[in-house]
Amino acid sequence: MSAFEAHGIRHLSYSSIDMFRTDPAAWLLRYPMKIKGGSNVNMWRGIAAEFGVEQYLTDEFAVLSVEEAIELAVKRFSRDTALLTNGGDRDKAREDLVGYVTNGIEAMKPFGKPNATQTRLSLRLDGCPVEIMGFDDFSYTNPNLSIDLKTTGRLPSAIMDNHKRQGALYQAMRPDYDIKFCYVTPKKFAVYDLDKDEAAEILEEYKVTVKKMETFLSLSNDARELASIFAPSYSSFYWNDPIMRSEAKRIFGV
Repeated sequence: MSAFEAHGIRHLSYSSIDMFRTDPAAWLLRYPMKIKGGSNVNMWRGIAAEFGVEQYLTDEFAVLSVEEAIELAVKRFSRDTALLTNGGDRDKAREDLVGYVTNGIEAMKPFGKPNATQTRLSLRLDGCPVEIMGFDDFSYTNPNLSIDLKTTGRLPSAIMDNHKRQGALYQAMRPDYDIKFCYVTPKKFAVYDLDKDEAAEILEEYKVTVKKMETFLSLSNDARELASIFAPSYSSFYWNDPIMRSEAKRIFGV
């Protein structure tokens, strides 16, 4: 049994590996210790916006209007956030869905109807004892394209570094595909291509990171003993979640 499996980790993902690099104490709580934070408005807004765009692009008879796609997204968002208490943020996010879905559709329309959405991808890195998994948002053939849709408040001028790391894994999982990232704000959008040479360099970093993760977990099969190593500063965004922060105070004692 590998150190990952000893801690109940059967597979890895871009988000888990990136979390380890950014804040290993937060990663310890989320994965080996299985402590999950709460949901937030922005997360559900992104899910709803992508849902609306997907419904429009995959409509079998191409009769769904943009307005109907927006309505579907709003209904999905309202249902998913029904128990959230921050009403002002929720109302603002619901209003912004109009722009997110409209621009998402405008950005994705030139690529046509996707062959598949949320395709499960997997990869076995050399020396990694567990599978790395991912799901691409939209995939196409002729030409082979994999497009990840990102909703954001501010449009970046290039692929963000953390998304390059995500894209590097997807490139390894889909070597015959071009990987693109589509960024959408309520007012505009942009689509960027991942550089395959840069993706190959990043993949080598993943091999080093996964090895360090395994080395860390090998120190003890007891996650609470591993927790005794840390005195986190709570400076990363992972600690914005009140559940994570409360549990961390209890476990780390600081």
